[in-house]
Amino acid sequence: MLDPPSLDVKYPRNVTIKEGGNLTLQCRMIAANPEPNITWYTVTANNTALSYGANLTFVNISRSEAGKYYCVVGNGVSGAVTSGISTVNVRCE
Repeated sequence: MLDPPSLDVKYPRNVTIKEGGNLTLQCRMIAANPEPNITWYTVTANNTALSYGANLTFVNISRSEAGKYYCVVGNGVSGAVTSGISTVNVRCE
């Protein structure tokens, strides 16, 4: 039986992180058959695809990576499911 994806997104709505720190945003599906594709996008750069997979990880984050991010989960059975937007603020010190 084919099932559309059901989404459980683990993401902060707003997060402030010190420049140079590490941050991971997580997007995971609860159930889907077939296995869905997960893609992370940034609103800040005209909805550019950034990463494929459940996690979007920033290592040694910089000011240029501050912005708004969201994930899309789809498996071709029905319409894709889009998460809410996470706003990442990078504090400079």
